Amino acid sequence: MPSRISCLRACYCLRWIVLSFPLGLWWGSVSAEGLSSIADLQDKTVKEQLDLLYVLAKGQENHDFRQAFDAASRGYRLATTHNLEKEKAAFAVSLGLRYADLGNFVEAKKYSLEALEYAVNRRDLTARIWALYPLSWIEAELGEMDLALQLAEESLRLSVQINNDTMQLWSYNMVGEVHRLWRHTSLATESYLTAKKIGEQIPYFYGLSTVQHNLGLIALQEGDYAQAEAYLAESSGKPSSNVSNYFEGALARCEIYLATQREQAALDTAAATMVLAVAQGARSWELAALKFLSEAHLKLEHYQMAWEYKRQEDSLRNVLKGENVRVQLAGMDLKFENEQIRDANALLERLNATQRWMVIFACTIMVLLAVVGVLLFKSNRRKKAMLTALGERNRLLDDVINEKDMLMNVMAHDLKSPLGAISGLMTLVEDPKMSVEDRAQFMVLMRRSLDRGNNLVTNLLELARLESGQVSLRSQELDLASMIGELFIDFKTIAFHKGILLETNIPGQSAVVMTDRILLRGILENLIGNAVKFTLPGKRIGIVLQPIGPSWAISIKDEGPGIGAEDQKRLFRKFQRLTAKPTGGESSSGLGLAIVKSMADKIGAHITVDSELGKGTIFTVTLAT
Repeated sequence: MPSRISCLRACYCLRWIVLSFPLGLWWGSVSAEGLSSIADLQDKTVKEQLDLLYVLAKGQENHDFRQAFDAASRGYRLATTHNLEKEKAAFAVSLGLRYADLGNFVEAKKYSLEALEYAVNRRDLTARIWALYPLSWIEAELGEMDLALQLAEESLRLSVQINNDTMQLWSYNMVGEVHRLWRHTSLATESYLTAKKIGEQIPYFYGLSTVQHNLGLIALQEGDYAQAEAYLAESSGKPSSNVSNYFEGALARCEIYLATQREQAALDTAAATMVLAVAQGARSWELAALKFLSEAHLKLEHYQMAWEYKRQEDSLRNVLKGENVRVQLAGMDLKFENEQIRDANALLERLNATQRWMVIFACTIMVLLAVVGVLLFKSNRRKKAMLTALGERNRLLDDVINEKDMLMNVMAHDLKSPLGAISGLMTLVEDPKMSVEDRAQFMVLMRRSLDRGNNLVTNLLELARLESGQVSLRSQELDLASMIGELFIDFKTIAFHKGILLETNIPGQSAVVMTDRILLRGILENLIGNAVKFTLPGKRIGIVLQPIGPSWAISIKDEGPGIGAEDQKRLFRKFQRLTAKPTGGESSSGLGLAIVKSMADKIGAHITVDSELGKGTIFTVTLAT
């Protein structure tokens, strides 16, 4: 039985492996005895302050996330102030991991790349190995598992090259972590056992503790609860256990307790974990603890408490999802801004260099003043062209930002309605006095609200996929008559239930074209579905195939309300809801025709619309043979 602990929580162990051990080896190990808070920095030298911050950033002394982040930030600023590049790079690794803890992968990647750049410039293989750790973890968090595995295997290759057993242990552990997150159980176990063997030979107790912890998580994924509990108990008993292992181990034990009918133990452990997570602002761990609290109370038949914790869990999850969206949008804005500034600086540098050489040339050889004047004129013209280009870039950037804002507003508005409806209906369904018939009716309404929200999200993802260029065109010979026959069968029953007569008109001659079957079918399904959606019972819908010169045209004719002139102007734009309303209460996201237009552009099809209010609508798709 796979573990219910999310990949996000599983990744935290990897972060603290990087933070806890590599900083000590890379920049020198420090005794933590007697050092418990940043207040101890007073009256200490710069080196002593940095040494203390290294220890606090590990989170091993009091399992405090807040203090670890503060220590990493202070250490980075202190090293920067005193121009200590080596120490600054070390804290850049730590600070990158802390930003990753907060879900801000833009900043996390920036600091991690800074540490890697230092290592590459200094040709320091040891520093390069440690810098690869956070980058591998960040790529795994972003879902780039192939790249994450390449980075982990590169750190292993370098560890073998310098023949360092300790680094090989951590590199094998890193490879195992990526495979575990990828759910390659056998490969992950193999890497962990190799790391464990190295740790026993050195010996190296902190590394062994971390590997045992990860073996416990693998056993938990496989449903071997006894083995998982044994590994986790042995790992948590080590004094070197870090803050991530503490939280992750506690939540893993909650899952084991629930799976082995020890509900009260799960409840006590989850409650203690949540208190500590709330106190430290570790909201991802708080979310996981709330989930186990809800499940434990539910198994103990404490339904009111189970519902309350479930409500808190859903509320916190929505908050975290919103923060992730804002981080991603901030990353998009930062990317556009950086590209614009980089291109502008490159152009300005080239222009400035050209002008300097022209001035020198003019002062040296007066005879060529006319030539220099021409060159200056051309240079100024290039400057104007550059400014024009920058203005165009700014306009495009504004368009991207406006579209992003519109997307957020539409999602917030269109998702709020079905979610609000579901929330209200759930309150009614919870009434024990409600009849079975009423409860069944409300469940149908809740299902419709869920379908509306799901339809919006599905259409948004499809449109984003088309516009991103991720859809590859696969042209093949396609019999249009055969495809129309398939669509007729698919929609005939739907039209019949609405009292609509669906008809086809297909010529006897062969109608074969070269096009992408999936995209063309998507276009026709959208158009036929819209015709059914907006046509009243008792009316007709016709699908007509006819040759037009060397091309073929497919027309979908309906007897619906028609489309006015103003609506036709914005027909294929995103998020446009037209005047006509669905006749059977169907949902509409305002994205269907935008998706149709993107698909048609992809396959080179031409779409026209002929409509008049009260006289129905004809959509025609023209395809070249």
